[in-house]
Amino acid sequence: METIAPYTINKTIVDMNPIGSDEKADLQEILVYNGGALQYVTINAIKEQQEKINNLESKNNSLEQQLGLLRNELESLKKLYLSSTSQAQNSSK
Repeated sequence: METIAPYTINKTIVDMNPIGSDEKADLQEILVYNGGALQYVTINAIKEQQEKINNLESKNNSLEQQLGLLRNELESLKKLYLSSTSQAQNSSK
């Protein structure tokens, strides 16, 4: 964690002897993890993902509308083609 997110790690000096002990202080440096900083990173990552999702949904809706219009246009062209071929067959008889 110290290399990935150093802002979550603090160094502190602690007396390793039990409280109330008469022994000489045994001071050691330890690393203390603070996960609170990751909450902000996580929240911001979620916000970014939600923005991407919203953009993709909007783009998808737009593409679905375009597809619907193209399908309607294709259907109209099919009807027009069938109508014109039917008229051509009737006039050739």
